[in-house]
Amino acid sequence: MIVAPGRSEVDVARTGLVCSLGRSPAQTILLLRAGHSALGRTPFGRPGRVLRMCSLRDLPTDLVGFERLLQLAVPALRQALPHPEADGEADGETDEQVPLLLALPPADRVDDDQSAAAHFTETLRDRTGLRIDIERSRTVRAGHASGARLLAHAQDLLEQRDVTAVMVGGVDSYYHPELLRELDHDERLIGAGNTDGFLPGEAAAFVLLRRPSQPSAEVAPTGSEGADLLPAAQPRLCSAAAGFIPPETIQAAAAWWREAHSEPKPTVAGQTRRPAGGRLLASARRARGRARLALRRLARNSLVGGSSWWRQRHQSKGRKRRGQQDTKELPPDVTITMTELAEGVMAVRSEGAVDWVLSDFNHGAERTDQWEKVARRLLDPEVVHSRLIGELGDVGAATMPTLLALACAHFELGCAPAPAALLAAHSDDGERGVVLLREAP
Repeated sequence: MIVAPGRSEVDVARTGLVCSLGRSPAQTILLLRAGHSALGRTPFGRPGRVLRMCSLRDLPTDLVGFERLLQLAVPALRQALPHPEADGEADGETDEQVPLLLALPPADRVDDDQSAAAHFTETLRDRTGLRIDIERSRTVRAGHASGARLLAHAQDLLEQRDVTAVMVGGVDSYYHPELLRELDHDERLIGAGNTDGFLPGEAAAFVLLRRPSQPSAEVAPTGSEGADLLPAAQPRLCSAAAGFIPPETIQAAAAWWREAHSEPKPTVAGQTRRPAGGRLLASARRARGRARLALRRLARNSLVGGSSWWRQRHQSKGRKRRGQQDTKELPPDVTITMTELAEGVMAVRSEGAVDWVLSDFNHGAERTDQWEKVARRLLDPEVVHSRLIGELGDVGAATMPTLLALACAHFELGCAPAPAALLAAHSDDGERGVVLLREAP
């Protein structure tokens, strides 16, 4: 059930997932717990360079682009919204068309196809034969956190009582030769020569949301493709919130990094050395122009930051405590936006602290450092941090629906480490999203 501040509760009625490791949420969880991995070689490397990712191995190796996204999305959507004939139901609630709020890969990637993206929802409807309300459907082309924004929009639709159910989903894949080669050229992929990259993957995930007055069936529909139907006591998604980093914060962070990692500064002895930040960066990322690469990463990853007034106020206090006068001594705080979002959604939970976190950790150092700082501010040290995206591979726009489907599967299988879970995601464009999910009472 989703409970956001100022919004009514809604149930997570059904889930569907197709990813590199499994073709349903429960199958994926069981394979993860058994220690399986989908990491393998792609055919897109070059002599002396192997490109690896987590990909669905039963798809053709030459299937790329939006056609591959459709092959991922069609079976996942059928799990979450089975055909009425498969349910064996006559006229009733399944006759209603369901809006689909869908997150697709960002439009600025080299694997983009604007025409296919513009008609993706209609193509899904035609290939699945499901009753999708095209007029009320919506597509966003963003990153990891876009799913939280769509979940909040779904709550608004259900609260207006114009619909009784809303589908929220996402699909993304890094399985494309030009995309992988570009990421490899920019040293963004994790590998033998780069320990500060991410592990690419692919997935399609969907969740069906209903108002509590609309219960779903208790048995899996005949003919569905590995459907995971949640018990009658459905999980409750307690809060969904998303927000963007203020542009001035991104600019201030970029300016600070540019100065901190610029030309070496002279020492007293006449020798040269890099600033403290530069030395730490060099030791962590190894040689070969990593200061310039860090600045490029900043522009792409858009480190989180708070509002200008907060930054000025707290940095000035810190300088006074340290006796500093240089306004450039401290970098802009890059975690306030996520901290405020997480604090806001956790405020609706009256039962106590949240002891389980599912984040979009993908092995990248910046994202890891940011979330650890947020966790130190809000969570107990004993909190369980599930890094499922790090094991399945980065799934881009499908991140939040994937985390939600996997968390629900944990509740369904009885292996959830806590009765409530906080889902957290960071988008490259500066958007941040959090969702609070709790087990049904």
